Amino acid sequence: MTLSRPGSQAMSFFQHSAFLRLRTLISGTPRRPRHPLLRVALGLVGVALLLVLLAVGLVVGLAMLLAGML
Repeated sequence: MTLSRPGSQAMSFFQHSAFLRLRTLISGTPRRPRHPLLRVALGLVGVALLLVLLAVGLVVGLAMLLAGML
């Protein structure tokens, strides 16, 4: 009969959940939220982020072209 330390089950749960989060991060397939409104909101945040990055890229590109012409 083996005696376990107090809290060892809680520790193994946290280690297991950390492993699952790390595996999800590495595999590149995050879980999508189940709530439909949250899905739409996160989709809109993603589209907004893409538009901001596109705008910044255009501004930086134009600034480089103008600097090269001068």
